[in-house]
Amino acid sequence: MVQRPGDPPTDSPGDSIEELLPAYALNALDADERVLVERALADSPRYRAALAGYLEGFAQLAESQVVLLPSLDLRDRIMAAAGAQGPARLATERGRRERPRPAFRGLWAAVAASVLVFAGLGGLAVAQSFRVNDLEAEMEGLSVSAAATQASLDGQRAEMATLTASAAATQVRLDGQIDEMATLQGTAAEMEAKLVSQQELTYFVAHESTSLTRMWAMATPEPFAKPARGMLIADPDGGGQLLMTLFLRPLGSSQAYQAWVWESDETAFSIAVFVVDHSGYALVPVDFPGGDVHVNWVSINIAPAGGEPTPTGLPVLAGPMEYR
Repeated sequence: MVQRPGDPPTDSPGDSIEELLPAYALNALDADERVLVERALADSPRYRAALAGYLEGFAQLAESQVVLLPSLDLRDRIMAAAGAQGPARLATERGRRERPRPAFRGLWAAVAASVLVFAGLGGLAVAQSFRVNDLEAEMEGLSVSAAATQASLDGQRAEMATLTASAAATQVRLDGQIDEMATLQGTAAEMEAKLVSQQELTYFVAHESTSLTRMWAMATPEPFAKPARGMLIADPDGGGQLLMTLFLRPLGSSQAYQAWVWESDETAFSIAVFVVDHSGYALVPVDFPGGDVHVNWVSINIAPAGGEPTPTGLPVLAGPMEYR
């Protein structure tokens, strides 16, 4: 062996120190052996470097959570070799320790090699553990991204549902406006018809030869209802006749009002079949009987839709004929 500065002489217990370093790193020496090794470590950088290597390997082994236990056969061999050597003592007379037997030296080398192998396996286990942690972090990131995507989809669905509900509400409002427009158009048509009727009524009333026959309700009106009224407007000069009603009760589709003029108590002539609007108003032309018929009474009865040949039931309006 080549002698280097700082190394112990070849006749010193250097080989024994090197073989004791793994046991020293494992704190497996007795007090005398520890004193011998610590003195050598204080004098030799090479021993300190070797000890640092053993300590690093043991530290990696501890981090890998691998517990190194020698087999029973290996332990027995080590203990047998140690017993064959006898108790360790300081070689005070020769200044050095006797060399251990080759078998004991080889066993410690085997233990150190096993430690280094397990340390390497521990490093691999640590690397695999880091890889598993990275994969778990990646999976967690993917889960967070999936949750964010699901939340975005849920938001879009909610927005679509809101838009659909808004469209439905808009359609309902539009349908209501269309219905309201139709109602207004119907009301405008009714108002136009009433205006024409009022113009005709004004003409008849203003005519000097016009006669007015007023009709009165034949039954007590319902509570809070206005009493019905009727008027027969006749122009003896041949200008025509009109019948006007106010506050008559609107009837169903199977019924109508029918106006009659009476020549006697048993002879009646139908002059109009009509309906009233929701307020009970009507203004309709009438046809008086021709010839020498002389009427003296007028009435309005409820009849089936389309009228009937003779009046039935009690009249709702009636009054005597008046002439100018």
